[in-house]
Amino acid sequence: MNKNHHLILAGWLVDGSGEHLKHKVILSILDGIITAIEPFNSSELPPASKFTDLSHCCVLPPLVDSHVHLCMSGSVDKELRTRQLEATYEDSKPIISKHISDHFSHGILAVRDAGDPLGSVLRFMSEKQKEPAMPVKISSAGRAWHQRKRYGSLIGRHPAEGESLDKAYIKDKSLTDYVKLINSGLNSLTVFNHQTSPQFTLEEMKAAISHAEDRGLKVMVHANGILPVQMALRAGAHSIEHGFFMGKENLEAMAESQTFWVPTAYTM
Repeated sequence: MNKNHHLILAGWLVDGSGEHLKHKVILSILDGIITAIEPFNSSELPPASKFTDLSHCCVLPPLVDSHVHLCMSGSVDKELRTRQLEATYEDSKPIISKHISDHFSHGILAVRDAGDPLGSVLRFMSEKQKEPAMPVKISSAGRAWHQRKRYGSLIGRHPAEGESLDKAYIKDKSLTDYVKLINSGLNSLTVFNHQTSPQFTLEEMKAAISHAEDRGLKVMVHANGILPVQMALRAGAHSIEHGFFMGKENLEAMAESQTFWVPTAYTM
């Protein structure tokens, strides 16, 4: 057997194809790539050094967390939440590192970071490029864009007074993996179906998204409520983040335009 060839016995296997759960199968791995999946035969066991017995486990493909904020904690401790909003980059580094480790330990090998006020995740990634590869693939929006005096300061920045979103974006030279726009307020924890007005005009959102596409970037839009989601879709957003109380017509429009929806079922 090739020295880079290894076999894993999976008690159950979810292969990601939509097929039924497979019971007791052998995964053949060569140079880190699964090359074959075959029924288990107890009479053909390989040497122990080339075999891992996971017959007590359910094996599934690595997971992707498509909306995270690696600088933030899910803690309900008010003091901790306040400290992290005021954190410097040096304060945030151990938090980012811990969250990456937590993702990896739970089988999540890719995360889509949705922004922080200082662009700390982008800086962290830049510094880590000089070190051995991280176990988790990270992409980040850097600093999100929100309207002045509207929700969003905890994850981004806003255009200058009197400046449109698209003009502000054109001036920005940050090397991000995609762009994050915030086009509504937060979802209410106390008032059902509470909706807020859009943060930007349709024209400036269209222009900003067009400029992002010229740079080869996709645009994710934080939007809750009927009007903010409707505007984001009309502007050409590539994904809707959250989308609480967006209404049936917006859902149908998303299906028609093949716009991704990241529902973030557990956000608070």
